Parts: sequence; structure tokens; C-alpha cells
Amino acid sequence: MAKKAKRTTPADDDGGFPWSTTALTAPTAGAVALFALLVRVMVSVGPYSGEGTPPKYGDYEAQRHWMEITLHTPASEWYRNTSVNDLAYWGLDYPPLTAYQSLGHALLLNASLPTAVALSLSRGFESPALKLLMRWTVLSSDLLVFFPAALYFVWVYCRRNIGGDKEGRSAPWLLAMILLNPCLILIDHGHFQMSLYFAPAFFSHLLGKCLRHQNPIFEVMKLGLVVIGTFALVWQPYLYSLEAVMEVKARFLILLTSLLVNVSSMFSP
Repeated sequence: MAKKAKRTTPADDDGGFPWSTTALTAPTAGAVALFALLVRVMVSVGPYSGEGTPPKYGDYEAQRHWMEITLHTPASEWYRNTSVNDLAYWGLDYPPLTAYQSLGHALLLNASLPTAVALSLSRGFESPALKLLMRWTVLSSDLLVFFPAALYFVWVYCRRNIGGDKEGRSAPWLLAMILLNPCLILIDHGHFQMSLYFAPAFFSHLLGKCLRHQNPIFEVMKLGLVVIGTFALVWQPYLYSLEAVMEVKARFLILLTSLLVNVSSMFSP
């Protein structure tokens, strides 16, 4: 009696080559992550937006200036025009959570190169040491937040066989496509402009999961409480008055208007 032919998988066909496996092992994940890190380092060696170009020196200077402002002024004044916070010179227009991230990086810069974040005296400051530290702020953010999130997502995605067709899926390639996204690498590590809004995408995904639950109303209420609690925690320095909230919103509207103008100019004749 003829034996039933064994169904092969991509891993079998390639002799167990790790890139074709449907499981994400630690060595393979580490290899992908290290290669993605190497690509980021290679891109970061190149020039950045506004390098040596006064008077505003590009988005690199914007990120450095935000570190300067968040380090030396109280949170309630980050979005307010004051004698030491000239909003006409790269005024902070990213959400408060990004401002807290700038503060964390500012503490590192202040300990290593205080002249780079000296209040009102560091505008346009450029040096090889600062470039190294600024590049490291982006790399460390990726290593602490983006890389672990991508690894966990791919592990869960393949483990639960989301979408079916598990045998035709390559976990390492999926991880590589996420970590080697050229848009994020070129913008964050080349041009030097850290990523902005990701919350709407996460909220839409979580809301969809709640609506598919057996008790959607209860799940949406739980999600709402978490969102409101997180919002209140992040916005705590500005909730003491309506004027403070409107100051922050005004900065966001300026950013939105600028984005719309830039997008419309791309399609104008």
C-alpha cells in the first residue's frame, strides 16, 4: 500500500532555512532586529534636515529645541508664548505625550552635553557629539518601544494563526517588513522628524475588537474609561483651565493647517 505523501512546508523545502519558518525563534528574531538596527545606524550617518541651514535649521533643530524648552520650562508653558518660549521659533506643536518624550531625551542631553540644550543660547547648535546624541534618542526610542511591539505582534499573529493559511506565512519576513519600513527609517533616522500620531489606528483596532465581543457595550465602556484615564493623565498640566487647553489645541490646529497646505501643494498644477 502506497504511503500518503507528506505535505511539505516552506521550511521543509528550504532545508529549515530560518527565514522561511512559520515560528519566530529567538535567534531569527534577533538577527532581523540587529539587521534593522544596522540599517538605521547606516542611514543616521548621513545628513539631516536643515543641517547648516540658518535661520531655523530644519526639523532636527525643532526636535532639539523642544528638548530645550521641555527641560527648562514648566509643562504648563510648553505651548504658551513666553519670554523664553518663542512659538515663532519651532513652537511645540506635537501632543503632550511627545513632549514628555522630548523631556526624557533632554535629561540625557543635559547630562552629556549641557550646551546643546542651554535655554535661549543653544539655537542652531550643531556638533558631531550632538548629532550622535540626537541620533541615539531616535534609536533608543525604537529599541524601547517600536522593536518590542513589533516582535510581540508578530509572535501573537503567527501563534494564533490570525487570518488562516499558517503554512504559507513567514514570521521572520513579516517582522522584517515591519522593522525595515523605509518610510519610518527615512523620516525618523534620515530626515529626523519623529513619528507623530499613532493613537487613532490603535483606538480603531481596539474599538473593533470591542464591537465583536459578546457584550460590546460593556467592552466599549471599559475601553472608554481607559482612554479617558490615559487622556487625563497625559493632559493633567493643562486641565486646570480652559485657556490652557485651548492653547494646546491652537498649536495642533497650526500643525494641521500646515500639513493640509503641504499636501494640497503636492497636487496643485
